[in-house]
Amino acid sequence: MSTKILSLVLGGLALSFFLTIIGNAMVREPSPGHL
Repeated sequence: MSTKILSLVLGGLALSFFLTIIGNAMVREPSPGHL
């Protein structure tokens, strides 16, 4: 595995984790116009 692929995988995991936290916050505090 090359370093570029490894960094892409780690970046994707971090991004999905971040989006999950934001999604949970939006569900707890729903705002009109946001999914």
